[in-house]
Amino acid sequence: MKLIRRLFGIIFSLVVVCAITLVAGYFIIKNAYGIDLLNSYNQLKVLNEEVDETKLITNTYSNDDLISMKETINSKTNGFISTDDNGKVIINFDKLNLFNSNIELTDRQVAAYANEAIRQEMDNKIEVGDYTFNLELKQIDFSDIKDNGDTLFNVIIKLDLSSLEPTLKKFPYSLIKNYIPNYLYISSNVNVNKTEEPFKFELVSNYLTLNNVDKEGSKELVNALDKIFKIGNYDNLNIKISNEVLLNLIG
Repeated sequence: MKLIRRLFGIIFSLVVVCAITLVAGYFIIKNAYGIDLLNSYNQLKVLNEEVDETKLITNTYSNDDLISMKETINSKTNGFISTDDNGKVIINFDKLNLFNSNIELTDRQVAAYANEAIRQEMDNKIEVGDYTFNLELKQIDFSDIKDNGDTLFNVIIKLDLSSLEPTLKKFPYSLIKNYIPNYLYISSNVNVNKTEEPFKFELVSNYLTLNNVDKEGSKELVNALDKIFKIGNYDNLNIKISNEVLLNLIG
């Protein structure tokens, strides 16, 4: 009987020590790195849920938008957009001076144009921190356009995260490997403020979301992942994504 009590006491003591260690570790990490492990765990679970593109992407573009975009631009210019022998679209950025009048395009036409520019100028890749990801442009939206040209800008891209696999095989990254999805949808939202200089602008971070994670959760998650993968904090990542796309719109 005494032996059983002693064993029970040892087990109870171990449980208490483990609990204290876990709680202490939780607060140490939270205070030292600003990472709430419980919130991050819940956000990673949501991040790994399947994304329904039909709900996320409400203004998708098509090949028809590419064709109409080319016709609209070339009706005001001479040779800014051409095609090679295989029918591939070529954007001749060296002929930007051909734009001598305003050209109105729909959001979908702009997205079709940006998609070709990203393919041509970036090879459908983007660098985030030390990683290079394959990129797929999904949507572009402009809203609340002011008389001076300032506007709200939204772009949704899809990243292939397979380039993270070598890192995720190493400890401690392997601890979250099962919670990193194969693809990451990033919805970047910024304020675009025009400057007096042509083709120049300033960006102010608005908000960014990842997959099915909400705004606040995405902010916490990006900042937590930045501590691990050095991808940039929430606002920096948001501005980087939008800036890369906007720069390719103007070459």
